[in-house]
Amino acid sequence: MNGEITLEGGWRIYSSGPGIYIGIIVTRLLGLRIELGNVIIDPVMPYSLDGFKARIEVLGRTLTLIYHVREGNYGPKHIVINGIEASAGEEENPYRRGGAVLETEVFLAMPEKGENRVDIYL
Repeated sequence: MNGEITLEGGWRIYSSGPGIYIGIIVTRLLGLRIELGNVIIDPVMPYSLDGFKARIEVLGRTLTLIYHVREGNYGPKHIVINGIEASAGEEENPYRRGGAVLETEVFLAMPEKGENRVDIYL
């Protein structure tokens, strides 16, 4: 109220509204999580978002994520990073096909400058 606390856009980004909203978009819609030295890609998207693109920074790298929602709308079948098929494990999920599990080293090996393209095929 008296201007002593720095706010971003009038909100504390980590608190309630915007922080929760951004967290849901990144972890649920885009399906990105970092857990135990791995990057998990586990989106759940409607078919209407086929071709959806999002630009995000992950581990200091700028990524352009392109979602190909054609055969299914969850559980990546394969991921292509900068034109090369990525080797990924599958996260356990008792209810549906799990997300793709990639080691953080895959992302840390990407160029820090410029954009990195990540095609996610569902």
